[in-house]
Amino acid sequence: MGLGTAQFGLDYGIANDRGICPPEDVAAILDIAAASGIGVLDTAPAYGTAEQVLGQVLPAAHRFRIVTKTPHLGGLRHADDIARAVRDAFAASRTKLRRDRLAGLLTHNANDLLRPGGAALWAAMAALKRAGEVERIGA
Repeated sequence: MGLGTAQFGLDYGIANDRGICPPEDVAAILDIAAASGIGVLDTAPAYGTAEQVLGQVLPAAHRFRIVTKTPHLGGLRHADDIARAVRDAFAASRTKLRRDRLAGLLTHNANDLLRPGGAALWAAMAALKRAGEVERIGA
């Protein structure tokens, strides 16, 4: 089971009347999640400061498997630009999360794989997996 982290870094959600969760609330939520058997945290660069907050509040020896996503690629179509954007965003995510390796990297928008440059997106993700920086990749 997984826990989404968008509200840890964004004023997000139709029923959210409290805004972004303060770090102390995030820490309490993560404690309850771990005690309840939740093992995966779903985050993304698009979730505002969520990755940074997770990096600040998670202890080094936590047992969560962290999955992040590719950045929004906008109008990027050239293979080199896509590869650089994916590499740079993933490196920034790992830095914010204070992790050398993550459990997963997903495309934030699966349709990006079908657009011009989709093969370059997948190749960039596969290169991160081959390098041992991420365990699994997907859409």
